[in-house]
Amino acid sequence: MENKTSLYFVAALPGQELQEEVTQIKEYFANHYQSKHALKSPPHVTVQMPFYWPDHLLEKLSELLRNFSKHFHSFPLRLKDFGAFPPRVIYVHVEPSKKLEKLKKALTSFFEHQIMLDPKFLDKRPYTPHMTVAFKDLQKEQFKLAWAEFKEKSFSYDFKVNALSLLKHDGTHWEVIESFPFGSED
Repeated sequence: MENKTSLYFVAALPGQELQEEVTQIKEYFANHYQSKHALKSPPHVTVQMPFYWPDHLLEKLSELLRNFSKHFHSFPLRLKDFGAFPPRVIYVHVEPSKKLEKLKKALTSFFEHQIMLDPKFLDKRPYTPHMTVAFKDLQKEQFKLAWAEFKEKSFSYDFKVNALSLLKHDGTHWEVIESFPFGSED
């Protein structure tokens, strides 16, 4: 049996209304700045960066993530305005959240100690949560024009994080494989 691996990542996904609103912003970047790469995934806040995982162990990973998620409770997140990682990335800024930070640290530890993920897939850099709207194929000159337009733009949206989602790369796009709801409220 072939031990095929696929690329996965774990994220917090907003509800449908916000998904549609952020997708419209991504489409604006595709149409006005020729940056369409962000359209290959649903709007999300990454909690565990992409990693390779054996496909035949997907059910085990799902079971572990299901159990992990039960230990957390839903919490609010606020998206506010735009930010950038020059010279290629523009994103919707996620305001600081102690609960999101705690979730990120716990998930990193979980992937390190329970999943035994290869350390190269464990991002130990300071966590800067964001919702990307343009990156990778945003050319440097287009970035300058786009950032001049978006750095002063207002955007505000609150949503509740109530699950983690596992996404898989199908060779072209990222697809949500499964969502793992948090435990009930206290």
